[in-house]
Amino acid sequence: MRRSILLFLVTGMFLSVFAGFNISWMESYGGADDDNCYNVIETSDGYYLMTGGTYSYGAGNNDYWLIKTDTDGDTVWMDTYGGSEKDRSFSVIETSDGHYLFGGDTYSYGAGGYDCWLIKTDTAGNVLWNKTYGDANNQYCRGILETGDGYYMIGGHSFDGADYNSQMIRTDSSGDTVWTHTYGGNLDDFCNSIIETHDGYFLMAGNRVDEDDYKYYMIKLNASGDTLWTLTHGGDSTDYCYSVIEDDNGDYYMGGYTTSFGAGGNDCYIVKTNDNGDVLWEKTYGTTDDERIYAMGKTSDGNVMFVGACTQSSSDSLDIYIAKLNSDGDTLWTQTTGGSGMDYGRTIARTADGYYLIGGYTTSFGAGAYDYILIKGDDGTAGIVNTLNNNTECEYKVSGNGHLLLSLPEASNVHVMLYDVTGRTVSDQSVNLGAGEHIIDITAKQGIYFAKINTQFGDISAKIVNIQ
Repeated sequence: MRRSILLFLVTGMFLSVFAGFNISWMESYGGADDDNCYNVIETSDGYYLMTGGTYSYGAGNNDYWLIKTDTDGDTVWMDTYGGSEKDRSFSVIETSDGHYLFGGDTYSYGAGGYDCWLIKTDTAGNVLWNKTYGDANNQYCRGILETGDGYYMIGGHSFDGADYNSQMIRTDSSGDTVWTHTYGGNLDDFCNSIIETHDGYFLMAGNRVDEDDYKYYMIKLNASGDTLWTLTHGGDSTDYCYSVIEDDNGDYYMGGYTTSFGAGGNDCYIVKTNDNGDVLWEKTYGTTDDERIYAMGKTSDGNVMFVGACTQSSSDSLDIYIAKLNSDGDTLWTQTTGGSGMDYGRTIARTADGYYLIGGYTTSFGAGAYDYILIKGDDGTAGIVNTLNNNTECEYKVSGNGHLLLSLPEASNVHVMLYDVTGRTVSDQSVNLGAGEHIIDITAKQGIYFAKINTQFGDISAKIVNIQ
């Protein structure tokens, strides 16, 4: 039987073992009133872009608020968009022509009630065009994307005067409607997240409400908006889905929270399916306190990370909740971060350099009430540059800026020796590790080193370029 060891070589202090989300920096943005961030992305020029809603700035009740920062979280520019009524943006993308497109819903403009509202700007935030989509009833946008063939999709839900239905709108690159479809029947259906799958189809995920019980609800569509299949899944209480992602194997994950299953209160709840909508597994994550998933993302090593919020039993505060899972749904690590107030993680994005951005809102930090919060950090795998194979039954990856991430199939004594280019031993230490992932710091100054790692599964020799 072939056993594999995955090894990520980086830098730091030898020999503490840890696993989790290593925060590089955290910044808040806002004024005296509530400001809520719902989505963050990295732009092609290496900056970060947040969108949401602000009561502190703008024209009125609540406005779209777009903030662009540099890689240290310092504001490059910010701008508001809206009228005298309530306008909130939930999603932002960079389009293939290098502009920004963000969407949400508006009560200030449109045909009446809430309408979906798209705004396209240049990279400085100057409006190129804006368009609303709706009628006299309410339409809500919860996600936007650009398709592989250059169209835009707006996912959300609409009210027909009697029931809510999931809704998808396809537009051309000028924002003109190509088609609009609604999905549902005599029950209320809500869409909270949309993605394009690797094979060119689309997923809408959210909730179906039956006699006040919320169930996970997912629809797969083709490019014309025709339904390929639907999935309704949950227990006998409330199961609320916020996010859907696709993994590298083409399977789907729906994430949110449940009161039907788990340890009590609200627990994080993930349902994994194949591309036909067949449930592969479902798992809960939590305690007797309240935990919720608001967003999920794929990690650089093929696992899944989610962010959300959890209560602290010792106080009335909420903390940002972060966890990493493998493809079987097993927890690799969990972490909370926050202050004495209310802190929510609402969005996660992976950066080109292997780090992660977590956006949301906080009352623990900032100017007052809720403020945008942006956190940059890594899970120990940032900076991976190549994969090498040794003359053993081991596999490893070499990086240059952080830590050694060791994944063991079984418990083993691990002996790590580090040498400089003259052959001098820099460190020589051993540690007993159990099965699973472990992160080990390596003390070394900037330069080139060689490591020899002995385990019961084989030996590894590797060259380490420390670029700290």
